[in-house]
Amino acid sequence: MHLKNQKGFTLIELLVTFAVLSILVLLALFVINPTKQIADARDAQRKKDLHQISVSLLSYYGRHFYYPVILSDLVGPDLKTEPKDPKTNSSYQIVVPGEGMPPQDAVIYTTLESPTDANNYYWVYKTACGRAKGESRTVNLTDDYYINNCTW
Repeated sequence: MHLKNQKGFTLIELLVTFAVLSILVLLALFVINPTKQIADARDAQRKKDLHQISVSLLSYYGRHFYYPVILSDLVGPDLKTEPKDPKTNSSYQIVVPGEGMPPQDAVIYTTLESPTDANNYYWVYKTACGRAKGESRTVNLTDDYYINNCTW
C-alpha cells in the first residue's frame, strides 16, 4: 500500500533540522560568550561601587579630616548601604598606610574577574592620587610608598 498524500516530515528531515539548529545555537553561544558577559557586568559594578566609595571617602574626609579605617564607617550620611562585591557579597577593602592615626591617605581596591588587560587584576583607587586604575597582581597594597605614589 502506497500513500500519495503524506502529511508530516520524515525522520531524516527532522534529524537534519535538529542538527542545523543545534549548530546555530552552539555558534551563537560561542560568539556571545555569556560567561564573559556576566563577568564583565560584575566588573563594571565593582568599578561603579569603588567610584561611589571614593566619593563617600572624600565627603567623610571633608567632615572629619581623616579617612575611615573600615568601610562601614561610611554608611549613614555618605552611603545608604555598604556596597558588596556582586559575586562573593563580601565587603570591599580599605587600606590605610602606616601606623599613625588618624589616617590621611587610603586605598580601596577590588579584584577584577575579567580584566581588559591581562596584567591588571586589581581595580585600585588611591585618595592620594584622586583616581582609580587597573593594577597588576604584584601590587603591595600595604606599602606606604605605593599608596602615596601617583606616577601612574
